[in-house]
Formats: sequence, structure tokens, C-alpha cells
Amino acid sequence: MLRKRKFRQGGGKNRSSRDYKGSWNRNVHRKKKVVARNRDSRQVSKSSRTTNSRERISLESGNLLLIDQFMLANDLMLNELEALKDASHEQRENLIRKYGGEVVKLEPGEYRIARDPFKFYMAIYPEKSEFYESELDKSMKPIGEVFVNTRCLVFVDWELLNDFGFLNQYSELWNSGKDKKCRDLIREAGGAVRYGFNRHGDELGVHVFREAGRVYLWPTTESSGADYEYESTQAG
Repeated sequence: MLRKRKFRQGGGKNRSSRDYKGSWNRNVHRKKKVVARNRDSRQVSKSSRTTNSRERISLESGNLLLIDQFMLANDLMLNELEALKDASHEQRENLIRKYGGEVVKLEPGEYRIARDPFKFYMAIYPEKSEFYESELDKSMKPIGEVFVNTRCLVFVDWELLNDFGFLNQYSELWNSGKDKKCRDLIREAGGAVRYGFNRHGDELGVHVFREAGRVYLWPTTESSGADYEYESTQAG
């Protein structure tokens, strides 16, 4: 009489159906985690693109100010700015550059901001036009740099620097630890606020495509990927 042979698997030890079921469940769980991570990554990217479109810059003077959010509350800069209130435009621009900002001449109008937290660029472009990543030319030479030390960069009409009532209100809010209300105040004044890319600070080159009324920002130096981080939503 022939006997049925028992086949052994897994190092000579018999494995029960419970073992196979547990192994199968673990594999499924791992696959679900991978799928979830990929889905979250896609959602973050989509969210970033969506929130970018909500930021608007209302530019009446034709001069766009780019500066770290803290500088509008910096007593040293504000005191020097007030002392130069009757000075030439060039002297005031040089003061802005002294404190890490930049001024860009554009046609008056409404502008939007595109920001990609994974490819490390921002683009400012007219509201009635579209922005395409393919138009970026990394061989462009910058007209200047912007230094971001507190994570957030402000985009606002240059003329706001003449409103010392606004600047005093902003400074009071900032010194009271109400930085979110400061950003809300900027938006109410027709400006915008966006995160930088590096948690330790940014040096962003300012590149101007004047014929198309566009400004592009990206880091001036290469940094390790560990230094960079993305934000899934706009600055609060």
C-alpha cells in the first residue's frame, strides 16, 4: 500500500495554515502602507499646486517688494526707512537690499504665485496668463537675491512701505507673537505670503523675464535634500 508523502516547506518545519495566513496579512499590510504613502505624496503635490493659485498680489505702483516677513517688523529697518522717507527711490531700494530684500519693476496689475515644494522654485506671473514649468530657464542670471530667515517670504506692493500706520500695526502684532495675523494683514493689503524651501533659511536668486512680466525664484546654492522640506498648504 502506497503511503502519501508529506512535503515540508520552510527549513524542514511544517507550516500551519495560520502561519500562511499571518504572512499573507503582513504582506498585504505592507503593500497598503506603500500605496498610502504614494497616495499621500500625490495629494500633497496636488494640494500645493491648488493653494498656490489662491495667493494674489495686487500691484498698483509697478514695484514689487520681496522680503522676509520679519523685516517688516524689524525696528532697525523701520527706523532707517522712516529717516529716508524723503530720499530717492534708489536709496530706499538699497536699504531694502541691505536687509535681504529685493525690488522688481513690473507692469501694474494682478499677479499669481506658483510654487513647487519638490522642485524648489516659485514663479510670479500675471493673473490673466498661465504658468508652465517648461518656461523655467535655470541658465538665467539673477538680478539679485532674497534672504528668507523666518520660513516665509512676503510679496507686496512697494508703496506699502510709505504706510507707517500699517507698518506699526504689523510690528505690534509681530512683537506680540501673532505672526499669523501679520500674514493675514499682508493679504488684506493686497500682498501674498509663501513658504521658502529650507527650514534653516533660504538664499533665493531673483530672475526676471521682463517681456512676459514674470519673476522666478529658486535657491542660489545646492543643498542636501535633508535640509529641504515641503509644506502641503500655504503659509497660515
